[in-house]
Amino acid sequence: MKTIKYSDFNIGDYVYVTKYSDADPNDPWAIGCIDEIGKDQRGGFIRIYEHGVRPWRYAIKISKKEGELLLKSLKL
Repeated sequence: MKTIKYSDFNIGDYVYVTKYSDADPNDPWAIGCIDEIGKDQRGGFIRIYEHGVRPWRYAIKISKKEGELLLKSLKL
């Protein structure tokens, strides 16, 4: 996973985000479109408001189709 950098992402990009850089599936994660990109005392972050206001620190771009396939495969 990449640390968030302004030049890597744009508002509206579809992303897979995680709380920690190792992307362990047992840690908090989300898939969705970027609503906000910012920077605070801890560095860059992304917000996906449909998943609350958590500042996600690690992300990779994915296609909407990839996101839908991931979410579909995780349904029980």
